[in-house]
Amino acid sequence: MRIEVIKYYFYNNEDKNINFFTGVYTTGTTIDLYDYLIKDGLSEFAYEIEGVDSENSIYAKCSNVTLTCKGDIYNGTNLIDYFELYLQNKYIRFKINFYDEDDILFYTGIITTDGIEISDLRDDLLSITVLGYEKEFKDGFANFPLLDMSGVNGDIPPGRRLNLTGLNFKTAERIINYNFTNQILSEDSKVFLRDYFIADNPYTLAYPNGTTSRFEDYSINTFHIKTGYNSFYRDAIDRFAWFDSLCLSMGWVWFFYLGKLVIRQRGDNDFPILNIDYNELIIRNGLTNRVEQFQCANVAISSGEYADSGNTSNRLFGYNYNALTRYSLAGTQTTMYSNVNDYDNRQRPFAYLTYHEGVLGIAYYDLNPALHHVARQETEDN
Repeated sequence: MRIEVIKYYFYNNEDKNINFFTGVYTTGTTIDLYDYLIKDGLSEFAYEIEGVDSENSIYAKCSNVTLTCKGDIYNGTNLIDYFELYLQNKYIRFKINFYDEDDILFYTGIITTDGIEISDLRDDLLSITVLGYEKEFKDGFANFPLLDMSGVNGDIPPGRRLNLTGLNFKTAERIINYNFTNQILSEDSKVFLRDYFIADNPYTLAYPNGTTSRFEDYSINTFHIKTGYNSFYRDAIDRFAWFDSLCLSMGWVWFFYLGKLVIRQRGDNDFPILNIDYNELIIRNGLTNRVEQFQCANVAISSGEYADSGNTSNRLFGYNYNALTRYSLAGTQTTMYSNVNDYDNRQRPFAYLTYHEGVLGIAYYDLNPALHHVARQETEDN
């Protein structure tokens, strides 16, 4: 077995950029930490992809492993000096790569000086916590807003072209590569994300002229995309918050494997388990994952918010031209899922939308929000 540790220096970086994803660094020296590892000093490799906090919010966990090492000198290198534990140097970080007895890489992680403790001064024992790339990814990109993608080529969904003015898409692969560096995704994830298209902007269409589009049933005359990439960009949402929102809304899980970002459906619970058997210093260690399942009768999910700028001079407002009355469309939406009740989840801020060509080429939409409330009561819409 080989445990390769590489030192990196982040001098001249702001504190937020002392990060492998967002900072600029130089490479230092390399050691084999296996030389310092004591017997039974390697914990199990844990991949717990996500958990649920006290407010029932899903959050991402990171993989981790703990090593107990002897602070000896091998090949002229003292372990305590190598990690610069007495210098309190915040500008260094370490990458660690685990290779099996066939020299095949099976785990990668990151060590910070905060994750190293001298657990026994008499015996010079060091406890070293290795974290997966998940925490580094989250901490790094939580400090940077989304990028403007107005100059980036779009992508055309398969099938019949819509040819709708102002409706443009980009694949999830393209957006993630643009915001999180081009080489971050695993090959399988690239292929997976090419099938998902994200609109640049929210988009609502009712056609043809004079046809009423009822939003209770998403009829063939109604086209309604509630949000788009630019909604997040213009609100200066940070990159990780957008990425996390995307994965949660799509039912995806994400994690890093061998330094690459993996994204897949949450239902894919057949993640491989790698068992490692060593007969000498290390007896048995396993790379495991855990899938938590629970049963409940009803689940309420906050499934988005309709925003209203409050300004009638732009397109982000609800207005009934015929009655010359303005209606606010702002409000949150809740979606209900149940194994005992039948909810159709058809909340909309208005009941129907009619397109009119108008006068002198000035087209307009006619909204009727009042009827929507009546329709909800009659259909027990939730």
